[in-house]
Amino acid sequence: MGQVKTKAEAKYAKGSVAFFYPADWLVNDIPAAEGMISAQVSDPKDMIVFVASSNRAYGDPKVNGDLKYDKEVTLAGTHGKERLWEDQKSQAVIFRADGFRFQERYYRFEMFSNLSRKVKAENVWRGILASVKFSESEKESIEAKPVK
Repeated sequence: MGQVKTKAEAKYAKGSVAFFYPADWLVNDIPAAEGMISAQVSDPKDMIVFVASSNRAYGDPKVNGDLKYDKEVTLAGTHGKERLWEDQKSQAVIFRADGFRFQERYYRFEMFSNLSRKVKAENVWRGILASVKFSESEKESIEAKPVK
């Protein structure tokens, strides 16, 4: 019989949003105004950083690099944009999903990594985005569970 690997996930929930991320990553919940989020989860081993934030106004900070794709996406029934940049000079890859408006707030999700870690970063990116949920009020928590 083959061995089944399980991977632990942790849940970040605050304000009106929740998402799952790899449980062995570090989490930095940055203080923000009530109902807002500013969180950073990172894999220090592979130098991959995921950032989730919210604001009352939509912002689209400039990114250095070549835009590889720009598409409309829906996360948990909320519409926004997803983009990917690659910067050969700095060897960086930047994923961004933003413009998601829920309860008078705009949400942005970003992931930063080295081009050499792009495949791993993209796999984690897809998993985190697929887990995003918006709701009237998320109970603030961080919880872990085994996942197959």
